[in-house]
Amino acid sequence: MSRSGRAAVALRAAVALLVAGAVLFLAGWLDGTVMIHALNPAAAPIDMSGFMVAFAVGSLAVSGSVLLLGVLAWRSQSALVGAAYAIVGAFFAALQWILVTLVVEINGAPILPRPIADGVQQIYVWAEGPLRAVETIGAGMAVIGVVVIGRSIERRWAGRAPEPLAGSDAQPTIP
Repeated sequence: MSRSGRAAVALRAAVALLVAGAVLFLAGWLDGTVMIHALNPAAAPIDMSGFMVAFAVGSLAVSGSVLLLGVLAWRSQSALVGAAYAIVGAFFAALQWILVTLVVEINGAPILPRPIADGVQQIYVWAEGPLRAVETIGAGMAVIGVVVIGRSIERRWAGRAPEPLAGSDAQPTIP
């Protein structure tokens, strides 16, 4: 692979990782702050129609975010992006289980060391919301990561370079 080809792959990988971080941050903030305040009856009288509109728009944004991250990870052609997506996504998808099983103090101290347990608990409180957006995006990231890793492994086994993604070479040829 040429130097410019490696630079393009590195740039696409960096974009995929940065956008994933931004999407997770925005989803956590919107779900854990905006949606929670929309439900707060002390702020204003309960208007469920406005909340339901926000819920519908939020659901569309969550599913669109998963699709965006899938496209970016697929185009990155990087097994490292796939591994990062799989690990981070699995963490966020299993966040509730991790909290209940490894952090909550049942019959003594938590299984995780106190500083890690506190960090997991703070992440859970930050991400908690009625849409469960961060968990949903995390589950999508985990699946996307596994698919991108599988694609990378398949390409190595086949001994071929990844197919071109743009230009005239992107069109399939029929013999």
